[in-house]
Amino acid sequence: MRKKLQKARNEKELFQLEVAKIINVSERHYRRLESGASNTSGDNWIKLYDLFDGQYPLQELMKNTTQNGGEKNETGRKTERKTI
Repeated sequence: MRKKLQKARNEKELFQLEVAKIINVSERHYRRLESGASNTSGDNWIKLYDLFDGQYPLQELMKNTTQNGGEKNETGRKTERKTI
């Protein structure tokens, strides 16, 4: 889940559909983006950064974490560290 992205949207008092229209993606795609199940183009990340007035660093908006705090990689899969 991208908590900073969701927080930035809520602080702007925008619905997911409104953000989706602004960055020209479907509402489903934006929901999946916010939940961490999907990714988007670099251009769309910049649009989101601008929409939220640069309130959070771009890397913070893009950061994808699972509910238990573990990080996911760019494909949305949880990263695991193996100990030997």
